[in-house]
Amino acid sequence: MLNNAWVVCGPESSGSVFLAKTLSFALKKCNFFGEYSGYGYNSNTSCENPVLHRSIPYMRPRKWDTDLMQEVSRFSPQFRRVKNYVLTTRCKQITILSKCRRFGDTMHTAMMTIRSRFLSFNHWSKIRAHIYGITRRWYY
Repeated sequence: MLNNAWVVCGPESSGSVFLAKTLSFALKKCNFFGEYSGYGYNSNTSCENPVLHRSIPYMRPRKWDTDLMQEVSRFSPQFRRVKNYVLTTRCKQITILSKCRRFGDTMHTAMMTIRSRFLSFNHWSKIRAHIYGITRRWYY
């Protein structure tokens, strides 16, 4: 049985991709920084310390944290501790503007997505896991 798996998730423009890439490199899962794109899995799930990154929501049509938990549950039996979650956050106005610019969302759709994300993050606190919270606070 393997020991650890990592799940990194956060809203648009919260630094979750950068964090997933950094974590994968620090865990020596890639030969150089940037070899792993930061999206999806950094390697197959049958090895020690795989990193899975998902933005919340992710894909089109949108998938949410409940979909992510189902995805994690499919590979978790292989690990003693899959429950290494890294949740990233960001000022909601920046996330909303980024969603509009990057995905063509309307302000209303982006705001509804953000409201849903805040509600869904509440359930993460109920998971018996190691949760690391990273908040990106700088503005430019």
